[in-house]
Amino acid sequence: MEPVKQSLALQAARIKFHAPGAVFYQMWARREIFAYLHLDLHRHSRLNSIVTARRRAYVRSIRLHIKLPEPGPQWNAVEVHKGGVELIFYVPLPPEEPPAELRGICLPLGQWEPRYKQSRIARLPPAVAITKLGMSIPSYRERNLSVVAIYIADAVSRVGHPIDEFEFWDSHYDIHGQALLSTATEILREGEDRLSKSFHVLSQSVKDFSIHMIPVSDEIFFPRTFPAGLTEPRWNRLVYFILHYPPFDPWGEILFLPDPYRDESSSESAASVYFGSVSTEASLPNLDIATLAIQRLYLAAARVALQMPVLREMELVAELGMGKYWHGFRYFVQGTLATATWTSSSGFMPEDEVLEHWHEMPKENLQLELNVVISGDKNAV
Repeated sequence: MEPVKQSLALQAARIKFHAPGAVFYQMWARREIFAYLHLDLHRHSRLNSIVTARRRAYVRSIRLHIKLPEPGPQWNAVEVHKGGVELIFYVPLPPEEPPAELRGICLPLGQWEPRYKQSRIARLPPAVAITKLGMSIPSYRERNLSVVAIYIADAVSRVGHPIDEFEFWDSHYDIHGQALLSTATEILREGEDRLSKSFHVLSQSVKDFSIHMIPVSDEIFFPRTFPAGLTEPRWNRLVYFILHYPPFDPWGEILFLPDPYRDESSSESAASVYFGSVSTEASLPNLDIATLAIQRLYLAAARVALQMPVLREMELVAELGMGKYWHGFRYFVQGTLATATWTSSSGFMPEDEVLEHWHEMPKENLQLELNVVISGDKNAV
């Protein structure tokens, strides 16, 4: 056997010996070097036994593709870098066609390609857990929201590893504060909010939790039906909780009412503007006045915050667009000062019960008094 082929065969055999079932791709011929290693999630903790000290001396570049258990066909992108192993997967959605105006347009290859940074494996910490998990919904897809929510909830519920950072965003909401209207989107009209419940469970094992432009309910904090005898959940690792939400819930009910003194006249609901029947971009409606659902959201957040002993920041911001309306909340601890700030264009005031619970949180967990700020400054949060 030729030396090169012999080296390839020897290396492949060694990889299979250490990780049965792993897929090996040899990209160049060099003894004790491998380029691609595909591992299922349950084999991830065995990485250190595969990448031995002897191999580390020769490794030039390693690219790891870690596959989560598959609820669907599409899982992408692991990046190896000095900080650890980063896993980003794209939520598998039902097969769909892009909107008519986007058909035939070739997206830049680099936009969807996995990105990698070269690094010797010896520089990395032990790869025994995922350090970051991100999820994204491709912006060009026409989405049935109720179906997508089920897919996402199923995917999230399969993640059992502790995660340092979880970030989930809906990329249909662009940076200019406008919504891409979908031609085939349905809001969850009935049934349970499985997505919020799955986020509720996942957040209990995360340090940095961030969600952007995903309709959720107060069940992301506390289930509305809590079984008797069940131990109250704890968020012992959670340091940052960031939630930027659209002005409607998973059932399509609006969370903010139109400003009665606005100049424009519009009877459209928030959901109809976000998910209209014409595929185009449109400015968000002039929604400003918080409904009782927002008070419930703040109350649920305050109750749960008591179970977050290391929480340093919680941000709850309604995405009302880039116009003259805004609504947000931020709890922030810096040094010996704990501050809760509510800011809005409508003069929103949290209810007494909400304030009472938020005062308890830093007093119980951090032995600090809470400083409450009610502001009309758009940049306060």
